[in-house]
Amino acid sequence: RSSVMADLNVNSIGDASGGTTTSINGFTPTVSNMAGRNLIVNGAMNVVQRSSLSLTGLSAYNYRVADFHRTGGGAQTVGRHGIYVTNGTTPTSGIYEAGSAPQGFTNSLKYVVEVAEGSSTGSSLFHSTFVEGSLFSNANFGTSNALPLTFSFYVKSSIAGRYEIHIHNNTSPPTLNRVSYTINSANTWERKTITLTPATIGVWNAGTDCGIRLDFLLKKENLGVTSTPENTWATNDPSGYLSADTVNWMGTAGATFYITGMQLELGEVATPFEHRQYGQELALCQRYYFKRSGVVEGGGISWATASIDTLVGVHHNFPVEMRAT
Repeated sequence: RSSVMADLNVNSIGDASGGTTTSINGFTPTVSNMAGRNLIVNGAMNVVQRSSLSLTGLSAYNYRVADFHRTGGGAQTVGRHGIYVTNGTTPTSGIYEAGSAPQGFTNSLKYVVEVAEGSSTGSSLFHSTFVEGSLFSNANFGTSNALPLTFSFYVKSSIAGRYEIHIHNNTSPPTLNRVSYTINSANTWERKTITLTPATIGVWNAGTDCGIRLDFLLKKENLGVTSTPENTWATNDPSGYLSADTVNWMGTAGATFYITGMQLELGEVATPFEHRQYGQELALCQRYYFKRSGVVEGGGISWATASIDTLVGVHHNFPVEMRAT
């Protein structure tokens, strides 16, 4: 048996009909759907370092279960909510409960209304995720060269209706864009896709701090309806919501809200979700935060040295190089 090895150099591979694209195993590769296109870290809710248990009885914000996701907004007057990471197959530890995930995913983040609160009291409540400026800077936001972004995600709620997402640069006052999506059927996984218009205004961080923030509205305040059109960027924007019909999810006791498969990418097309290997996703998360439980002798992560003048030095190896701030 003989073998022949040669180089194959081509400028393009066309499809059978004479077009300029082709498919591989049913998937059409393009510049925009290669590895690294998803700007959101941990969009599939697979990495959970910050909490060993689900969080219940919450009345405030800034709580985290899955890495890179937290509650945003303000304190509730009487309302209480819980946050869980749900596993669509078998729970593996205390951070998971038997739950739900759409086809192609294992985990989702779940919110539950434990005590309802209407929009007339308390502050707003969001599910928030953040993208570092250095990951997002090639969108050129804040310049005349700004590019569109497409945001896609999977969502399920016990309450159907019109929901809002507030997207901004995490400054005060923010450069803000309000967009909406509709949950058509209660308790059913649905994929949503929103293309954001380029933001030619505002100051957008390009360093290691937050570059862009996405807030899923879960509880409304008593603010009325804004005069700014949907999918429009504005600074010093009048407060309010896109519609009086926007769902106040926090107003229904026992309501549930699940989310996973979050992807933000350059361009106007939503490509299939980019699944990363768990080790890759964990390393991306550990650049911001990592947690060690217990002490392992000889583990090679931390060690101490001492001298006769009682000086003690502790040396620590980080699993990955962490960001500066």
